[in-house]
Amino acid sequence: MPTARGLHAHVLDTLGQRIVDGDLATGAVVRPELVADEFGVSRSVVREALRVLQSLGLVEPRQRVDACGREDSRAYLEADVRFHRALLTGSGNAVFAHFAGTVEALLRTRTSESRDPITRWTREAALRHQAVGRAAVDGDADAAAAAATALLRVTRDEFITEAPAG
Repeated sequence: MPTARGLHAHVLDTLGQRIVDGDLATGAVVRPELVADEFGVSRSVVREALRVLQSLGLVEPRQRVDACGREDSRAYLEADVRFHRALLTGSGNAVFAHFAGTVEALLRTRTSESRDPITRWTREAALRHQAVGRAAVDGDADAAAAAATALLRVTRDEFITEAPAG
């Protein structure tokens, strides 16, 4: 039976190698509970391995709830930018990945807009984004497509409703 240190080293080495080999894509979410299950180790072993990987600049921590719980528009914007960048770059589609910077710039223009509901945090918008993210992380392509379509439909409708009368 390996020691706790041996388990930690095994998890650290394996995750590090996956990152370096590109098996874990940039922006991929590493869920500690899934890693713990995969390796048959405690979450504290996984957390320690992730801390070491973070110190090496190979992973960065992400809060699950970000701005949703606090209803913080600025934090929500930052989370939204990271969300869209992760989806686009993690898609495996070079064309989508190319647009990550453009989408970020567009999202950041929201701070200069004064039209609601497009520019402010809403629980409904956060939940729609969360549905897309959950389905993507779960690998459920059908659910992700349905959630993304619903999100785009609502966003399109908001822009049409808020467009200046011409």
